[in-house]
Amino acid sequence: MICMTMKKKITRDLIDIILRKSEIPLKASEIRAGFSKKPDLATVYRSLDKMERDGSVGVFTAKGRSRLYYISEENGGHFISCQMCERIEKLDQCGFKEIKAHIEKMNKFKVTGHILFIKGVCNECIHAFNSEKKRSPRS
Repeated sequence: MICMTMKKKITRDLIDIILRKSEIPLKASEIRAGFSKKPDLATVYRSLDKMERDGSVGVFTAKGRSRLYYISEENGGHFISCQMCERIEKLDQCGFKEIKAHIEKMNKFKVTGHILFIKGVCNECIHAFNSEKKRSPRS
C-alpha cells in the first residue's frame, strides 16, 4: 500500500509533467484529464494549491475563465490571448529583464516574479471578421 505522502508526491509529479507538456495554461479539470488513473478533482486542486504556494506553479484567471495553471519558471509566465476566440498561446519572450531593475529602483520594491498577459486579436479572427464585413450588405 502506498502511503499518503507518496500519493501526493506522485500527483504533484504528474501535474508537473502534464503542465510542462502543455504549451498553454490549463484548468484543473484539463490537468486531471491528463492522468491515466483519474484522481479526485479535489486532490488535483489540493496539489495545485501546494504547488502554487511553493512557487512551482503559477496561476491566473483570464476573461471569466476558471483559474489557469502553468509551470512557474524563473523568468515568469508569458501569454497572449485572442479577445474574440479566447485562444491562449505561450510567448517565448517578454522583455521583462530590461525593465526589472528600473522598477526595483524607482519603486523601491524587490521583484520576485511576474506574469505577462497580453490581449489582442489573432490573425484568424481578424481574417474572419474582415471576410464577414465584406459579405454583409451595407445600408
